[in-house]
Amino acid sequence: MEKKREHVRKPDWLKIKISNSESFKAVKNKFTGKSLTHGM
Repeated sequence: MEKKREHVRKPDWLKIKISNSESFKAVKNKFTGKSLTHGM
């Protein structure tokens, strides 16, 4: 049970890490794109 729980937990934080880096990339792209578009 302990092992299974850890096996379930690991992909969770990995997923969160990936989604965080992806959303960070998307936000960065959005900001740079907006800066280029609006000349801010």
